[in-house]
Amino acid sequence: MRDLARYRPSPSMVVALIALFVALAGTGYAAVKLPRNSVGALQLKKGAVTPPKVAKKTIALFKGQRGPVGPQGPSGPGGSQGIQGLQGLQGLQGLPGISGLVYVDELSDYDPTDEKNVTVPCPSGKKVVGGGAAIVSVTTPAPIALTASEPLNALNHWYARARETAAYGSNWRVKAIALCATVASG
Repeated sequence: MRDLARYRPSPSMVVALIALFVALAGTGYAAVKLPRNSVGALQLKKGAVTPPKVAKKTIALFKGQRGPVGPQGPSGPGGSQGIQGLQGLQGLQGLPGISGLVYVDELSDYDPTDEKNVTVPCPSGKKVVGGGAAIVSVTTPAPIALTASEPLNALNHWYARARETAAYGSNWRVKAIALCATVASG
């Protein structure tokens, strides 16, 4: 008897055991006494069943195979125009322009001399903005080559020079061409 008193439970242990038996009895009662399918959506609190509380096998039962893609729906109405953006920064000053473009040309003498040159001037107040040269002969190909075609004299003239590369013996000439324009200062 003396040994039995030594193993006597404390009052807090007794209260804990009673609480355990009551809890187990309530669960057992619900399992035995509640009719099948009597607990439904009306008896559950909102948010009581969450995905982590549902077994993966149960979730898989609710998922079937994906069906075919349906037809595309009609286009929606266009959106309203957006607000105007901010004004951009002012650009850099542009290069000076040209105006009054004219084509002028000049021909050298038409004779059998083996070297010829010619200069074409621009009209007063205009500058050369481009130019070129050409060989004018009776027969082609003639053994004549251009040796110069360039602007001269502060861009007021175009100069052209040509010479025979072999004895030609026929009349020919060189033509200088200038494109002249009024160039804005800037």
